[in-house]
Order: sequence, then structure tokens, then C-alpha cells
Amino acid sequence: MALADLGAELQKDTFKMDADSEKKITESVLRLLSDNSNQVQEQAVKCMGPLSKKIKDQHILMVDTLTGHCLVAEKGKDELRDLASISLKAVITNIPPDKADLPAQMVKRVTPRLVTAIGAKDANPDIVGTCLDVLNALLEKFGTHMTDDHESVLKVIQPELRSKRSVTRKKATSCLGFLAITTPDNIFNEMVNNLVNYIGSSKTNPEELRTYMQAISAVSRSVGYRLGKFLNDILPKVMKYCDGSNEDDELKENCFQCFESLVLRCPKDITPFFDQIQKLCLSYIGHDPNYEDPMEEDEEEEEDDDDDAENYSDDDDMSWKVRRSATKCLDAIIVTRPERLQDLYANVAPVLITRFSEREENVKLDVFSTFSDLLKQTGQFARRQTESNLIGLLKALVPKIVSGVTKQMKGKQLKTRSGAFFLLKQSSLCTLVL
Repeated sequence: MALADLGAELQKDTFKMDADSEKKITESVLRLLSDNSNQVQEQAVKCMGPLSKKIKDQHILMVDTLTGHCLVAEKGKDELRDLASISLKAVITNIPPDKADLPAQMVKRVTPRLVTAIGAKDANPDIVGTCLDVLNALLEKFGTHMTDDHESVLKVIQPELRSKRSVTRKKATSCLGFLAITTPDNIFNEMVNNLVNYIGSSKTNPEELRTYMQAISAVSRSVGYRLGKFLNDILPKVMKYCDGSNEDDELKENCFQCFESLVLRCPKDITPFFDQIQKLCLSYIGHDPNYEDPMEEDEEEEEDDDDDAENYSDDDDMSWKVRRSATKCLDAIIVTRPERLQDLYANVAPVLITRFSEREENVKLDVFSTFSDLLKQTGQFARRQTESNLIGLLKALVPKIVSGVTKQMKGKQLKTRSGAFFLLKQSSLCTLVL
């Protein structure tokens, strides 16, 4: 109850502490993280963020204590380590902006301990995961204060991309994304070159390849403009995993996610590769090797096919992930390249219409969304270009659009019917208004 009351008081602007009270309260809250009661521990964690905003001189005590808990290797201390990680991230996030010198002090005290723990020989995987979590928070909030640590951080993060634990690989990928924002060119170049080399190596296993693709996507989302000069090396190596000889659907998904990120974040530098990327997207937007749709014309048979599609079990089928990522990549092309609308209507729009019959609902909704973005771009571009023939191209497709959407409005899934109705409405408004 006392912690709950403290938490409520800490939320008030009028709550003040003198130096003595500040120290006592901070020490008490830190001590209660180790309490035998889960409810007490939970309340102590909740107090950490608000307390970090209120105290003036006890941040270093909090940081040192919580970092120590994060690194504890004793058996039975897993829960304390997790609570300390959550608390430390809350403290980092809630550092008052007026504490100009505190971030540098905090980074100097915490980062070397995290780097040492991650890079230790025979490091405890749980401790490594905890340290990566905290390192993510530090890089995101105080990356500019970590310039002296960038090289050592990169050195310990990169091996974790090959960890046997998927959650560790994911955390390491996130760290690279944040590190790329503030790291100098020489370290950034080293980071990207290592990723490219691993992608191009025949010795890299599929699991690691997926991680490296995700890492490139994370870096491009953070600082796409810095990746432009590497695209001539990156894209050919990524594209080779989209050929027919690769049967790893999850790897293909990561490839298209990588394309999508690069299209969105490197729009100028990726221009020479647009045709190749678009061609790959169109090749895989219908990628469904384990299911064959007979596409019968008879309406009754079509309804039977729809029922079969809805009852089809794809628990072990990952091909829908490829279709979805290819669709999203096409969407990225549409929203970033209005000058390509003529080509999009000639080559992409007809394919999207055929995919209205997609059997996986989430992918179908993405197809609807992608076509919706095509309509939005058409409206915006046509208003600016009075001599454009885009509306004529759109009107020529209206019969197919209406036919494809109407069939989906007869389906059993509410989201599908709603999405189909919205798309039909949008198509009608676009052709009538323009």
C-alpha cells in the first residue's frame, strides 16, 4: 500500500523531496525490488519511472544498483534480473531534460558493464538478452552520448546476430538499427559491409540470412539515406534469394521486407532497381505452391471454391507471408513513385485485381489497401496533371474492379466484406469526381 501511495504522489506536480528523503525513498524502492511479494515488486517497478523524474541526485545510485541486478548470474535470480531491466529502461526513458550532464554520466557507467557482459566468454544467454534490452534503450535515448563506445558496442552486437536464440537475434538487430543513427561513417561502413558479406556468403545458413536481411531493413528504417551508396552491393545479393531455386518462404519474406524498407527509405538511390523489384513482387504476389485455384467461371463452383479456400489449413504453409510481403512492397512503390502510375496501371493494377480472390484474409486486406493507395495516388496526380490519361486507364479497369470486388462482398468474413465495400466506394468516387 505504501508503494502504491508513493506512486500516486509521484504523479503529482506538487510532490517535492528534500535530499535526505530523496535518498531514503530511492534506497527503499530499490530494496523492495527483491521483496518476496510479487505485488510489492510490481509496485516498486511502477515507481521507478516517476521517481526518476522527481529525484535530483540519486540517479547514479539507481543506475548502478539496477545494472548490478541485470548482471546477476545466481540461480533463482531470473525474476529480479527481469524486473531490474524493466526498471532501468524506465529510468533511462524518464531522465528529466534539464539534467544535461546526466546522460553522459549514465552512459559512462552503464555501457562498459553491458558490453563486457555481452562479450564475455561463455556468457549467460539470459544475461545477454537483458543487456541487449537495456542497450537498446540507451542507444535510442542517448546514442549521441555514446560515441566513445560505438566501436565496442558493434563488436559485441554483431556476433549475437548468429545467436541460437531468435529473441536474442531480434534484440541485436534492433540495436544495430539504433546504433546506425549516431555512429560515425567508418564504423557505419564496417557494419554494413559485414552484413553484405554475410548475405553474399555461401556459408551463411538460412536462419542467419533471415537475420541479416532483417538487420539491413532495421538500418534502412533508421538511416536509409546512409545506405544509398551500398545498394549496388546489397540488392543483387538479396535478389538472388528470390529465384526459383530458393524454397525458403520465410527467407523470401525477409527479402521483400528488405526491398520495402529500401524503397521507402532510399527512394532516389534505389531508382535503377525499381523495375527488377517490381517484377519480383508481381512474380510472388500470387506465390501459393500448395494450393491451386481452378478459377471456374460458374458462379456456383466459384462459391464452392471460396468455401474450400476458407477451410484450407495452412498451419505449415508460409507462402502467404511471401504474398503479403510482396504486396506491401508494391504498396511502397505506389506511394513513393506517383510518376510511375502509367506503368503501374499497365502492369500492376490488373494483377492486384486478380489477387482480390486471395484466400488468406490478412493478405487480401493488404491487397485492398494497396489498390486503395493506387486510387489515392491517381486522384492526387490527376488533379495536378490536367492532361493526364490516368482516369481513362482507371475507367477501363472499372468492370474488372467491380466484378472482383462484388465477389468478395459475398464472402463470409466481415473484414473482407467491409474492405471490399470500402474499395468499391472509393473506386466509384474516384472515377466520378475526377
